[in-house]
Amino acid sequence: MPATHCIVLAGGEGRRLGGASKADVSIGGRRLLERVVAGVRPFVAGRIVAVAPDSVDVPPGVLRTLEDPPAGGPLAGIDAGLKALGASADSVGAPVGSPPLAPGSAAFAAGSAGEPSAGARDMVFVFAVDTPQAGALAPRLAAASRGRDGAVVFGGDPPFRQCLQAIYRIEALRAAIQEAGRPRNKGVRRTLGGLDLAEVPASADECRDVDTPEDLSWWSKALGSAESGVAPLEP
Repeated sequence: MPATHCIVLAGGEGRRLGGASKADVSIGGRRLLERVVAGVRPFVAGRIVAVAPDSVDVPPGVLRTLEDPPAGGPLAGIDAGLKALGASADSVGAPVGSPPLAPGSAAFAAGSAGEPSAGARDMVFVFAVDTPQAGALAPRLAAASRGRDGAVVFGGDPPFRQCLQAIYRIEALRAAIQEAGRPRNKGVRRTLGGLDLAEVPASADECRDVDTPEDLSWWSKALGSAESGVAPLEP
């Protein structure tokens, strides 16, 4: 039976948040990276990979990688994450809870050289680290993806395909990236536009990212109320 993995794109800088590392931005006393990982972990039977620089602490059991050279854009980050999934497989001998991978390590190099040990028919969630509701979106994406190349959140104002809030079949995702050539600084939506993806409707609030101080304040209030049991965030 296909396993499900997860790639969290956690290397971005919040330029409109004073240049802060988005992975380290705290909402409700929990860093965004920790919040996303905790949210998706119940739905992941395989590995979780954070695409993040060494300056970002990753939660226990989460592998780390980074596109080389860094700052190559989200498609390059996804490609690096797929390679790390290959390096982290049982065939390479990296057990759950092993130290984070880094470019240049033997395990990272082995994964870069061949197909990922995560099976071609396996699925992989892809979430930007500033997706506070990843845990709520994940099961709906997984359910909608059956028999398809994957599923993507369709939301926003106006609604559009949120390709960094999605699940993909690894075989289809790798093929689309390979067809595009070098992934550095290439558009994700254009590259993955040919995949057969189900659309999972979500409200603009539910899929709202964290780009500005206003976004951060909004999420702090919304999730603070939900976690205190006062007023749960409505999907």
